[in-house]
Amino acid sequence: MAMEIWARATAKWRGIVVYVLLQAAMRFVTGYIHMEAPTQGLRLYASLAGLATSIYCFVSLWRLLLSDHEGDENWPPLWS
Repeated sequence: MAMEIWARATAKWRGIVVYVLLQAAMRFVTGYIHMEAPTQGLRLYASLAGLATSIYCFVSLWRLLLSDHEGDENWPPLWS
């Protein structure tokens, strides 16, 4: 099972890179907004946006690693 997941990860590295970069950028942006926001509402909004992005990235990575779909080896539509 581990070798199968590793083979999928090496074949689909482009998608993995895109979702990891999206998660890293969103974490940086929401952290900055959370520290500099003047109101609690804006901090809450930043936290919810970060949570939604984290869930999206996690589900996308899960889908990439545990199932095969046509076009997974290409850059994801999010990137192009």
